[in-house]
Amino acid sequence: MNKTTIEWTDYTSNLIKYRDPEGRSVHGCIKVSAGCANCYASAWSARGLTGERGGAFTAKRQATLTPSFDEAEGKRILRTKVTGKRVFVGDMTDVFGEWVPDALLDQMFAVFGLRPDLTFQVLTKRPERMREYMVDPDRYTCVDEAAAAISGESGVGVITRWPLPNVWLGVSVEDQAAADDRIPELLDTPAAVRFLSCEPLIDGVHMWPWLSNPTTYGTYTDDTGAPHVAGAGGFHPPSPIHLVIVGGESGPGARPCDLAWIRGIVGQCKAAGVPVFVKQVGSKPVRTVRGSWINGLQRHGPDIQQPYGRAACWACRTEECKLLWPGVPPHVKRWLPLRDRKGGDMSEWPEDLWVREWPS
Repeated sequence: MNKTTIEWTDYTSNLIKYRDPEGRSVHGCIKVSAGCANCYASAWSARGLTGERGGAFTAKRQATLTPSFDEAEGKRILRTKVTGKRVFVGDMTDVFGEWVPDALLDQMFAVFGLRPDLTFQVLTKRPERMREYMVDPDRYTCVDEAAAAISGESGVGVITRWPLPNVWLGVSVEDQAAADDRIPELLDTPAAVRFLSCEPLIDGVHMWPWLSNPTTYGTYTDDTGAPHVAGAGGFHPPSPIHLVIVGGESGPGARPCDLAWIRGIVGQCKAAGVPVFVKQVGSKPVRTVRGSWINGLQRHGPDIQQPYGRAACWACRTEECKLLWPGVPPHVKRWLPLRDRKGGDMSEWPEDLWVREWPS
């Protein structure tokens, strides 16, 4: 576990690592979507900033690596005196990559279960694999056996609940295509807390249907941690998404982030009663100035409209909605001047984006 400056967590940890052909412990992954283009983990590995002689994350390099469970890191987590903190697991890889065997994930979740006083946050761009792993009917037994082996306790029953109540499962959502592919899979995944990480945000995202219609999707977890099927026993949570984190891209090669995109997500979350955490506006935030348009949200029936790039209406999904700003001149994009190179200083943002909420 390492202390981190990531605003939505307290520590980072990497329980899944890899061995290169020379037997050295390294980090690894495979880029899978547009959000991976400027992956800091890949850049750090390529430049040797992770304390290893690694390389950029490519499929060719990954094929030469053997995944492993970092037993030393597992012991550090079990022995630490830190309590009541959040731990982001897998900031240097995607633990649900198809190349990671279930047995290693069992060991990882066993460590989670043995430290119920810590909250573990797991984020993936491969929700299909995460769902397959979590819904496996034998998963509880496998994780329980791994926990017994790690702790030295005999028998079963070391892990008493599944899914684990101290584990948050989330997916990365950088644009609309990622939202369409990943959010439905997350909603069908048993979890105590489900969250979205809209970072790096590289386009506007319409997520209102998933935030506002919790009974549309499959498996949920009630307040005892027991999995339920939507409609069974009359249990329906207020929303199957418990938290949305949003932030613009930072670092070398950062892509612009329109503040209207962030504002649109904040508005959708507010309307659905879902906590939202604005992490940063990124290294290249832009303001969209459009005639008489004033920052904020406007309504079109039950949906939220938000202009981004071109005038796009959330409700009708057309480029020019006749009900929106008739006769208003085109957009003008203006850079938002920053002193903080990551865009993480809230005092430099518009005040309506000063939002950092947590699930209760």
